[in-house]
Amino acid sequence: MVRVRVIQDECMSIGRCLADAPNVFRFDDNELSEVIPGQDGALDEATAVRIARNCPNRAIVVEREDGSAIPLD
Repeated sequence: MVRVRVIQDECMSIGRCLADAPNVFRFDDNELSEVIPGQDGALDEATAVRIARNCPNRAIVVEREDGSAIPLD
């Protein structure tokens, strides 16, 4: 299982993550992407990594259960 999170200080509000996984991501009140509560583990690793790589500002982090980040490069 992997978890995703958004580094909001890095988010540019482009919304690619929302387009790719609307069941996992949404815009908050400041129009920044965030993970919908309870949905941080809803993606399989390959999908989570693909979505994170598609983020123009690399504001999405994919983590293993132990909290270590999965490299995107």
